[in-house]
Amino acid sequence: KFILGEEVQKLENNLSKVNKAKYSLGVSSGTDAIIVSLLACGIKNGDEVIIPDMTWISTASSVVLLGAKPVLADVNLDDGTIDIDHLKKKITKKTKAIISVSLYGHMPNLVELKSVCNKNKIHLINDGAQSFGSKYNGKYCHEYTSISCTSFFPAKVLGSYGDAGACFTNNKNLYEKMKVIRSHGQSKKSYSATLGLNARIDTIQACVLIEKIKFIKKEIKRRSEILKIYLDKLSTIQEIKILRPGKKCDANGSSVVVLINNKKKFQTYMSTKGIQTHNLYNYTIAQQPTFKKYRDKGIKNSILIAKNNVCLPIHPYMKNKEVNYVIECIKKYFKIID
Repeated sequence: KFILGEEVQKLENNLSKVNKAKYSLGVSSGTDAIIVSLLACGIKNGDEVIIPDMTWISTASSVVLLGAKPVLADVNLDDGTIDIDHLKKKITKKTKAIISVSLYGHMPNLVELKSVCNKNKIHLINDGAQSFGSKYNGKYCHEYTSISCTSFFPAKVLGSYGDAGACFTNNKNLYEKMKVIRSHGQSKKSYSATLGLNARIDTIQACVLIEKIKFIKKEIKRRSEILKIYLDKLSTIQEIKILRPGKKCDANGSSVVVLINNKKKFQTYMSTKGIQTHNLYNYTIAQQPTFKKYRDKGIKNSILIAKNNVCLPIHPYMKNKEVNYVIECIKKYFKIID
């Protein structure tokens, strides 16, 4: 049973316990998690789905592949999540869903987003590829959304040894739909009841995740501790802006992201000190050739983040002295002495 073996059900049960979700569904990737969610919510050709302009390609491509139109909204410059005021202006009669993105592990204002969606009778889907274990106002994202998605790509907070993902929901009807959709739309063997795709999770990835999930709470706790050190000690440097989680967000410490002018020069300097940095991401959705026709002239913050973002080192096995070394090097770069 290389595909959907009994370990998959065990993993799904474990995920539900950790995330306190009524229903968890293992799928083949974070991207397929989004596509399965959109199909379950009935998104079809001609529909509009609002997404943030600052996100990974798959958030937009999943919408386009179903024949729907991605409508781009700007993001907040404080935490990188979708700008709800800008989003509200984008809602039309064709709007059928909003995909919020928990960028860098930061949760958007899910209470307000849920209210907006309920008022307009549209679905709220959260792309939580980077936010496994994060909470908003003490609750996991699926408690606010129709469906929440995550990715188990190896670099994620909870990563498998290949591509894998999951969908979470408290809605039994949506769960039953997704379960059929992930396996070619089969309601029973060799019987296609609805349009589906091959989005089944490999049993071997489920086995890996079953073991790794045993340590996830401890690892997230440590990531959060490291994130707090960065936030506290870098807050006095005026030359950089730290993207920090909102007051009601308990972030998982997925990433530490700062905005720095002339980031290439900064990253070259950090490299000479033996410190690896990263950019997430260098382009907004509208700056990609594939999606340039969806561009909105009113979007500014997404462009600024794409231009200036730098991710600093963070993982659950970093020692405090290593974190402090990174901070010291940043301060030396800006010639700041405590």
